[in-house]
Amino acid sequence: MKLAVNEAKGMKIDIQNALVDFDHTLEVDIQRRLMLALSKMKSHIYSITFIIRDVVNKAGNQAKYCSLTITLKRLSDILIEEVQVDLDSAIDRVIQKATRLLSRKISSGRSENL
Repeated sequence: MKLAVNEAKGMKIDIQNALVDFDHTLEVDIQRRLMLALSKMKSHIYSITFIIRDVVNKAGNQAKYCSLTITLKRLSDILIEEVQVDLDSAIDRVIQKATRLLSRKISSGRSENL
């Protein structure tokens, strides 16, 4: 299992890569995607843990599992999981889901504080 930890502009990003066959640039690409997607909300984020591993899906085929946990400063944590046959699809979907959920959570947190 390869582990990459990076303090990226105030957000601690921890990538746990348990893929059997992976490109060493994968962690850098995931960090870049996370920063692009979450940069506007980084003031609310304490840390991010991104886990990738090989799994067998319900149909019995090889697939990629992605888990994204976002630890927030003043709100409850976010956990998003995704299983896709294609690694890029799994990464994109888990980041998209997390971005939407985080945006809604921040908006509802603001309206509760008014």
